Amino acid sequence: MKQNFDESLMLIDGDCGICQEAGKILARITQGRLRIEPWQSVTPLPPGVTAGQLDDAVAFVAKDGHVSWGARAISEALGTSASCVVVLAGKALRTFPISAAGDIAYRAIARNRHRISSALGLVACTVPREI
Repeated sequence: MKQNFDESLMLIDGDCGICQEAGKILARITQGRLRIEPWQSVTPLPPGVTAGQLDDAVAFVAKDGHVSWGARAISEALGTSASCVVVLAGKALRTFPISAAGDIAYRAIARNRHRISSALGLVACTVPREI
């Protein structure tokens, strides 16, 4: 059974510089229409979402409780914006072949996020994670 929420929720890694910066950008472009939280501060986690899954990918939890992961989560989050240009970008990210490229790029960045965060001078993940 899916749980209904008052607002859509994006769960990011609060220990990752790239995730934190992306969360700030997402907050700006969705103009407050999306709740963005570090997953480590959300208790309890939404049904069907585990800490282990969130170690590997961001999650978008829709108002109806449906969960999307990784690049798909980002595209769903973009769909909450009031800007039709941002919404269209989210839809494009869900369309093949852009979706396939988005998945590949997301996995590569997620796998190396601690290195990329350090290289950009951002807060880096405290423990390198092998994904």
